[in-house]
Amino acid sequence: TATEDKPAAAATQDTEVVDVVLGDFPNKAYAIIPSRWAERSLGLIVVFPEPGELDRTRTKDYWSDFCRDYGWIVAVINSGDPSGWSREEIGLAGRVIGRLSNNYQLDKARTVVAGLGVGGRVALAAALMENQRVSGAMTVGTNLTRLGWPMQNAPMQSIDFLLIGEAKPLEPAAESLNKKGYAVNVQAAGSLDIGKWETLPTQVVQRWLEGLGRF
Repeated sequence: TATEDKPAAAATQDTEVVDVVLGDFPNKAYAIIPSRWAERSLGLIVVFPEPGELDRTRTKDYWSDFCRDYGWIVAVINSGDPSGWSREEIGLAGRVIGRLSNNYQLDKARTVVAGLGVGGRVALAAALMENQRVSGAMTVGTNLTRLGWPMQNAPMQSIDFLLIGEAKPLEPAAESLNKKGYAVNVQAAGSLDIGKWETLPTQVVQRWLEGLGRF
């Protein structure tokens, strides 16, 4: 039920942290929610981090201002097994989108699946699975080789990509996606620590996220 997805949260003036219940999966998931969420439709970023647990306090500290100022939810799905992601967990992005859409008005034009390190490959698979509900996919420090994405043939339902990391290794993946009709931005960032939000090129990420809602 909807009430199960919104337990007592650690509230602050700007945002609150809410646990997201995933049913029979052991994964711990949580979402950073702007406190004035009822006043507007919200963007959503669903994050697959590196295997293990991504600290919710640091995640909240990094994303709170953006969530408050621009109307976004940031949801993190931690892996069930600290040693790696499984194929079954790809479907958790759709489950999180569904759970949060029961309680909040989500903007499909600003719904993104993101991944850090190895989680980036899970995120891309999840974005492809949920391509009717997702408008963007972002990877951070992810080693991308072959991408099995289909040709883009429905421009109004397309997915935009932001690939962050060492630029040269990302160029083949970006070129492949471009040839298939997708908009791709590559952001060079050679000094990433994929376990620390603060090493992201923050302004670039935020500009790209906000650009998704503009046509």
